[in-house]
Amino acid sequence: MNKKDIRLVVLDLDGTYFHRHSRMSSYARETLSLLHERGIMVMINSGRALPNITGIISPDLFDYAASMNGLDLYIKEEDRHIRQSYLQKEDLAVLRKYPHRYAAILLAFTPDGYYHLTGRKHHISQELFSRMLRRRHTRKGIRYGSGQANDPAFEKYREIAKISYFGLPNTLKRMEKEMDRTTSYSHYFVHPACLEITCPGVSKGSALKHVMEMEGLSSENVAAFGDGENDIPMLDLAAIRVVPENAMNETKKHATHIVPSCSQDSIAKWIRANILISQ
Repeated sequence: MNKKDIRLVVLDLDGTYFHRHSRMSSYARETLSLLHERGIMVMINSGRALPNITGIISPDLFDYAASMNGLDLYIKEEDRHIRQSYLQKEDLAVLRKYPHRYAAILLAFTPDGYYHLTGRKHHISQELFSRMLRRRHTRKGIRYGSGQANDPAFEKYREIAKISYFGLPNTLKRMEKEMDRTTSYSHYFVHPACLEITCPGVSKGSALKHVMEMEGLSSENVAAFGDGENDIPMLDLAAIRVVPENAMNETKKHATHIVPSCSQDSIAKWIRANILISQ
C-alpha cells in the first residue's frame, strides 16, 4: 500500500512506544509533534488508565486516547468519553474464584485505584506482592488495597475496568483454557506472566473501530503499533501493522513489519523513516 494514505497512527505504549521502564524519550515525543504538523491523527491505545497516559503524554500530542484496553475512549476535540461495559459484581463472583484453583494473583482496576487478591493457599506470594505494590503505589500516589479472593471488603466495588492475573506462564495458560470453556469474557496476554480480562466485546480493536467510523477511515488509512496479544484486535484493523522484536510471539504473526526492541526508540524511528518521510 501507499504510505501516503496513512491518516491515523495508533500506538500502544508499554513495550511498544515507551522504553522498557515506561519512559518516553524526547525523540519519541518530538515524533508525535511531527505527525500533528503533517496533519496525521494520533490515537493512544493502552491498557493504562487515562490519568496514567496524560501524566506522561500531553493531550496536545494526541487526538484520541483509549484506556483500559479500549474500555474508555477519550475524544480530545470534543472533551468527550465513550465508555464500554465495566465488569460487574456478578462477574467478579466468577473471576475471583480462579486464584483459589491456581497459583495466581488477581489485580482489579477500580475507579479509584487497585485491589489485589489471592487464594487462601497463596498468602506468602500475596504478602510479597503487597510489599512491592505498596512501595510502587505510595511513590506514585495510587490508592490500593489487598485481601483474599473471598474478602467481603471487595464487595463494595460494583464496577471494575479490568482484571489482571499474574502468575507463571504455564499456570495462566491453563487458566485461560478453562475460561475458554466456561466464560465469555475477553481475555488477552499482555506478556507471558500477565493475563488481562475485560467484558465481552471490550478490546483495543473495538475502540479503534469507533474512531475509524467517526473519521471515515479504511484500513489503508491506519498504521498500528503494538507488542502484546491485547494489541492484536487493533493491529488486524490496520493495513500497516508494526511490532517490536520484544513483542509476544503470537502478536508477531499479525505484523507486516518487525523492528528492533522498543528500548531503541524503534517505533518512532520507523514512523519517521516510513510515514513522515512519505508525506
